[in-house]
Amino acid sequence: MVSPQSFSEKEAYDFAARYCSGQERCKAEVVQKLKSFDVSEDIINQIIEKLCQEKYLDDKRFAKAFVHDKLRFNKWGRIKLSMALRQKGVEESVANAALKEIDQNEYLDILKEELDKKAKFVKGANKEVTKKLFQFALSRGFESYVIQDVLSMED
Repeated sequence: MVSPQSFSEKEAYDFAARYCSGQERCKAEVVQKLKSFDVSEDIINQIIEKLCQEKYLDDKRFAKAFVHDKLRFNKWGRIKLSMALRQKGVEESVANAALKEIDQNEYLDILKEELDKKAKFVKGANKEVTKKLFQFALSRGFESYVIQDVLSMED
């Protein structure tokens, strides 16, 4: 096997294609991985372009899948999703488009479900419990006005 430091252009492309075929990746992740193997900037740009043309890489598809998975499996709110996409190097317009596709009813249902689960373990006076639940939902990345609406419906 060839050591990563001695990748030829073809080997670097083949590696990147395999890396992208395992799961959805954004451009920044692939660039970072190739840079870690000391692949030159010119070759990285060529590889990224080719991967995009061949549909291995698509930041829109990545953002949509990322939002879908993190919302459903990790129960993250829009704020946390937005920050995570920004950290991944996804363009703001692409991230915003993916976030707009979130079904509002499903979003509220996830928040309600998480608050109901958390409420079973929170002790204290009524106001104290509400404050702790609010803080919990904020830490999950939900917007304060959405949390307020859901908590007021629970009363």
